[in-house]
Amino acid sequence: MESPPASGRGRRASNACERCRRRKIRCTGSHPCTNCSRKNLSCHFDGQGRKVVVSQKYLQELQRAAVRSSHLEDRDRATSNAPAAAISFASGRDDDVSPNQLPGFTPVSQPTPESATEPSNPLASAKSSYVSDDKGRLRWLGESSTWSFSRKTLMVIRDHLKESDLPDVCINEESRAYDLDWGNQPLDSAAKFRNLPSIDHATYLIESLQFHVGQIFHLFDEANFIHQVREFYVNPAKYAGENRIWYVQFLAVLALAKAVGTNPGKGSRKLPGSEFFTRAMSLMPDSSYLFNDALTAIEALCIIALYLQSADMRNSAYIYTGQATRMSLVFGLHRERPTDGVWSPETADRCHKVWWTVYILERTFTSTIGVPMSVHEEDITTPMPKRDGTQNDISLYIHVRISGLIFQVIRKVYGAEGRLQASFLPSVREVLTKIASIAGDLNGCFPLPSDGSGAGISRAAAHLHLVYHQAVLLTMYPLLLYLVQARLREESRDPKASRTFSETTQALLKTCAESCNTMIHILSALRQEGLLECSLPFDLERIFSAAFVLKMLHFLTPRLKSYRPLRSESNLLLDDLIDRGSIPARFRKSELVSLEAMMQTWTDEGPEIMDGGPSQENQRPQDAVLQPDLPHLEGVEIGLGEFEANFVDPNRMSPGHLLSLVEMADVQEGGMDSDMAWMDAWLWENPEGLPLV
Repeated sequence: MESPPASGRGRRASNACERCRRRKIRCTGSHPCTNCSRKNLSCHFDGQGRKVVVSQKYLQELQRAAVRSSHLEDRDRATSNAPAAAISFASGRDDDVSPNQLPGFTPVSQPTPESATEPSNPLASAKSSYVSDDKGRLRWLGESSTWSFSRKTLMVIRDHLKESDLPDVCINEESRAYDLDWGNQPLDSAAKFRNLPSIDHATYLIESLQFHVGQIFHLFDEANFIHQVREFYVNPAKYAGENRIWYVQFLAVLALAKAVGTNPGKGSRKLPGSEFFTRAMSLMPDSSYLFNDALTAIEALCIIALYLQSADMRNSAYIYTGQATRMSLVFGLHRERPTDGVWSPETADRCHKVWWTVYILERTFTSTIGVPMSVHEEDITTPMPKRDGTQNDISLYIHVRISGLIFQVIRKVYGAEGRLQASFLPSVREVLTKIASIAGDLNGCFPLPSDGSGAGISRAAAHLHLVYHQAVLLTMYPLLLYLVQARLREESRDPKASRTFSETTQALLKTCAESCNTMIHILSALRQEGLLECSLPFDLERIFSAAFVLKMLHFLTPRLKSYRPLRSESNLLLDDLIDRGSIPARFRKSELVSLEAMMQTWTDEGPEIMDGGPSQENQRPQDAVLQPDLPHLEGVEIGLGEFEANFVDPNRMSPGHLLSLVEMADVQEGGMDSDMAWMDAWLWENPEGLPLV
């Protein structure tokens, strides 16, 4: 998308003679002008009365500027009290004007202050502020930027001068001082357009991608994108040359569509669509050029990140997601759009969708990599997606809310020191309470099929429920690993040690088991419908998470009756992906096999320990002590050993159900001499037993 044009044309540029314009000096506008008369030179004015074609929107902006200029007497009061305004410097200059100097500017908006007497911070605003450069591209004015501060200061001072004395204002934005670009391969070779699909095939791939991905992310506006595709196929070389960033996006769309719509093939080392992806990357412009069409560039970066994640290149995917995030911040997408006529409703809506897609990907990939979040919730003022809009709007709304929880989990549960302190359980309880608060909207807007309904499962609903339960597991990872370490340490010192879990610990472990159970049910339903994603990483990530946590739970509670059918079904899911050619699925399964083998070796009880629980004859003394106090975990069953994938209990992990588990885990912070004593007290039924040090 091209940035909206500047709001007005500087008057002085159109009233200067040719010589003054070439020399970039002030012209009096008279005929002959003072400068030409002083040099005894002929004075020519070009363009007087020249007819030009302008858009209706441009004329309307000029009319609004004229209305504003008629109220100059109110200007002083408005400027002194108003927050930072979104302003635009005129870009309608002739080609011979210096690229770093603009002849004048017209304010796009001057918001009326809420109170003429109430002071406000002129540099802090919930809405974005912009200036437009000489090419009509909008540049966001960041709150703490010295460059932005100087622009706003110049605007305030200039706004108090008489019109006849208005000086030139230099934009001098980045990438103007020197000529520096890299990595841009020219589009003058026919090879850049070789082996493209037919227009019908391309349209099919785009619509297929929308089905697989478009319901949960915004990667492009489908109607507008299809229109651009049709224009492109009329003259590919010409259209790509004029819209280079769009062509990169188009190639990335083809690559991702091929990846999600075609199985890699068993034994293949090439992810489908790789030929289009590598071509897109070879044509990717440098970062400064990307701002020529910022929204399209951000969308393209999101698509590239998804493709890299599908190729199991998680670090690279995170880097490109980070680039999309930073471009979004530089372009001010995290702030509310100014309501001054520069942004059409369609453009503003696209900005919102682009931002929230970047937000979701940033939260998702950040948690996948395990690094700190780069954008804090309190810095975002962009309106949330519509709760009562289209199905895609509602999907994006729920997705954003769940992604926001991931930020809360990372911030509250994962500390820099990596210690389970006295604040851990209250933090877990707070996060789980927030997770439960979303379940009502999730189940109401995207219900899962219930027993006997005969309805198939929705791909969008499945994804959102899986993300929801992934957030639950993410909250519980530290506790699970701590308990496994505790068992290993305790029984290494004394095989007959007797410690049992407290009711609080049992409730939290039951929460994990319930989420694993629901996730595998959903994934199995997707497999039966032929909707299990082979290339996109999300389904594989959920299968692996649920299966891995189940093995940890079984290590802690070997008589968990639901383990055998869930373990078998998770293996079927992984084998399905492996048979379809997913190399990452093969990697994940090998990791699960390694975990199971090590646990079996440690227990020294043979394969039956990890497969169905020990018999009474072979049961070790510590298992006999640990198990009787786990009635909640014993109850997590699926039928009588049979796995019914077409049924997902809609009441399982409902808000009330999850909150009841959270209430069981309600332990107040503090009250002990040390964090270790406090942890010992709520983890175990008999904390006076062996110390865990």
